[in-house]
Amino acid sequence: MYLRHTTRRKDGKAHTYWQLVLRVIATVQDLLAVQAILAHLARSGTPEPPGPAPPAPAALA
Repeated sequence: MYLRHTTRRKDGKAHTYWQLVLRVIATVQDLLAVQAILAHLARSGTPEPPGPAPPAPAALA
């Protein structure tokens, strides 16, 4: 599994979308590789994959 970004142009603006992709390789007569998109992730303003979530704020005691 890996993240793949796709850039699309709409109204002169570039929009980057992320997809979670699964690659399956099977050997039948020849080598066959199939890529399946498991999820379409949110649009991103930067061409970098999303990082870890920020830490939750500490509860007030």
